[in-house]
Amino acid sequence: MTGPRFWNRNLAAAFVVGALLWTLGGINHSLWMDEFHSLEHARGGKGVGVLSSLSTSNHPPLSFLLLACTETLFGDSHLALRCWSIIVGLLTLLLAAQVGRRLPTEAGRQALPWLVVFSSFACMIFTEARMYGLMALAVLGLMEAVMTSLEGRRRNWWLSLWIVIGLHSHYYFIHYGFVLSLACIAAAVTVPAFRPGFVRLLLPATVGVLLFIPWALTGFADQLSHSLPSGGSSGVYLNLNGFVQSIAHLLFMNASLGGEWASMYVALPGAALGALLGGMGLGNLWRRRREGEGLFLTFLLFAGLLAPLWSFSIAFIFDRAGYTWRYIAGSCVPVLILVAAGMNWRPILSRAISVTLLGTMAVITMVSVFSPGVEDYRGSVRHVLNKSRAGDAIVLRPSRFENPEISPTGWDYYRKHLGRWDEPDQPTAYRLADHAEAFSHDRVWIYYGYRFPPEVLSAFEERYAHHEITKIGSVMTVHLFSN
Repeated sequence: MTGPRFWNRNLAAAFVVGALLWTLGGINHSLWMDEFHSLEHARGGKGVGVLSSLSTSNHPPLSFLLLACTETLFGDSHLALRCWSIIVGLLTLLLAAQVGRRLPTEAGRQALPWLVVFSSFACMIFTEARMYGLMALAVLGLMEAVMTSLEGRRRNWWLSLWIVIGLHSHYYFIHYGFVLSLACIAAAVTVPAFRPGFVRLLLPATVGVLLFIPWALTGFADQLSHSLPSGGSSGVYLNLNGFVQSIAHLLFMNASLGGEWASMYVALPGAALGALLGGMGLGNLWRRRREGEGLFLTFLLFAGLLAPLWSFSIAFIFDRAGYTWRYIAGSCVPVLILVAAGMNWRPILSRAISVTLLGTMAVITMVSVFSPGVEDYRGSVRHVLNKSRAGDAIVLRPSRFENPEISPTGWDYYRKHLGRWDEPDQPTAYRLADHAEAFSHDRVWIYYGYRFPPEVLSAFEERYAHHEITKIGSVMTVHLFSN
């Protein structure tokens, strides 16, 4: 694309800072339940074995294959397991800068890379060994490929790649593909100049979809045959407040890690400024639609806002479709671009609003980067090891109940990585299904994040005279039952 130079000192600085922050986050954040879930599937066997293990999952295979490769090559440290996700984040940053060259103001083009770097949502999805960063990259790539093709610059075979990556990363990409297809059709119908580009899109798009058919007929078909709920099927976000909150999360995520002050006095005002700048960006692009910005605005609105609204609505009809903020990772960069479109360095008030937003985002991201994360399994295991005595027992909740015998719990992983694997007199471990066997011990430990069968906790409360509860970080709870 002609216009401002792509690689410059501003982008280079954002790239370096992003690489540093996401690497630190990848090291500092404890693995959480869904990452142990991913690790279980990645260890399900080599190649075809990984694919076979996914029959009891709800996700396509790409992220699990990448995780299996990086563990084989580099080991199972935090950084080794998450390095591919950090690389995906840096590629997304570069692609965002490329798409952002369409922004009408220098301030917006300069600010966009920093908005991506300082989005605590981006920090989260690019520092965990899960598939949401891949989906964010694929949706942004899909947008860029379709826009350049419609504008007639080239037959964009990158489109095939983005479709393959997206469909093999997360099934929510289907929502984004459908919504952006509507945007593409609308553009071709209303602007005759886009019709030749639309025709040029058909072959690459068809190739991308055809390459998904092998998985669709095997793994996806197997997954449709079981009734496991999706991760976003709890209904927590299936209300107006939840929907608005999920959009705000694209700028500010996990502010609660910093306590009430971070949520109430940093993230909440920052989210209001983000909404203000996003509205201003929408107005700026609308006023410039006759100058070639109409296509850009359409795709930002469809990817950033309409796709979440569409998927939110579908979740009401099909419970298994689910809806949660991670599922709309594809909207992260489009929403940030809308915010950047509202930024200006003049007058002074606009500059102050823009700088304040970036500052609040940076604060929350720093809080996140230097925290152990929301589900601090590492801290929980460390607490048990430090406080346990000879003869203690521990009951371990599997990360997935579908395959509890091999499902990781974090106990063995963190005993190894805390250097405590060979210490004597550690608690005897029992799987949840065998919890009654722990009754023979005078002291029993249990730790978990969001959920633990209440009937099991009640059984231990009835059996033991003393019950101590310790909170670890935001959501982890450690129980000690003793006589």
